[in-house]
Amino acid sequence: MLTRGRVTVHPEYRQFLGELYPAIDVLHERWVDDPLVLSCAGGSGAFDCALSVSAIDLGDRARDRVSDYLLIPGDRPKGPVDDDPADRSKPRTGGAGSAARLIEQAKQIMRAHIEEPVSVPAIAATLGVHQRTLERAFRAAGMGTPLGHFLDLRLGRTQELLTQTTLPMLEVALACGFGSAANFSRVFKRRFGLTLTRHRQRGKVAFEVRFMSEGED
Repeated sequence: MLTRGRVTVHPEYRQFLGELYPAIDVLHERWVDDPLVLSCAGGSGAFDCALSVSAIDLGDRARDRVSDYLLIPGDRPKGPVDDDPADRSKPRTGGAGSAARLIEQAKQIMRAHIEEPVSVPAIAATLGVHQRTLERAFRAAGMGTPLGHFLDLRLGRTQELLTQTTLPMLEVALACGFGSAANFSRVFKRRFGLTLTRHRQRGKVAFEVRFMSEGED
């Protein structure tokens, strides 16, 4: 049993953990290095923690190599990839296979930063390509824009938290990268045509009906 110390955990479980272990400090941090335990909150927190530990134990060069390996499996371009003036209708990523790999790498970064979103230019820079190259790859794959896809991922996480937890709306907003509750509510309703409260009610009813039908089988 945890009787003292400082920890963090995914926003979905912070309130529950604090109630279960009132003697500990549950912090709203990405990761916490306490003498008793090393804890992380979500994928991006674990990533930052791993990089920090690598730097402390093995040095900055090892940290950079770990970062490259975790974020970008396989070969990574050594620098920004210039637009191809001969054919601007196609992403200059080395063919369909390379474009698909570029998209998957971008999606990995997005999934790791649901709680603290990064900009599309930052994602492109991490992947070693120009922003327009990344945007063309997404459009060519019928996925719209990288920014739109990132928003879809965050709103998908919102739906999960609304229907599977009792977290307050503000905590759901923060867990999905929305700093303003008002903006969060506006974006959600514009995308799904429902208020946050109404979506939570409908989602919980659907879950209960599905659970009851499975129990009858």
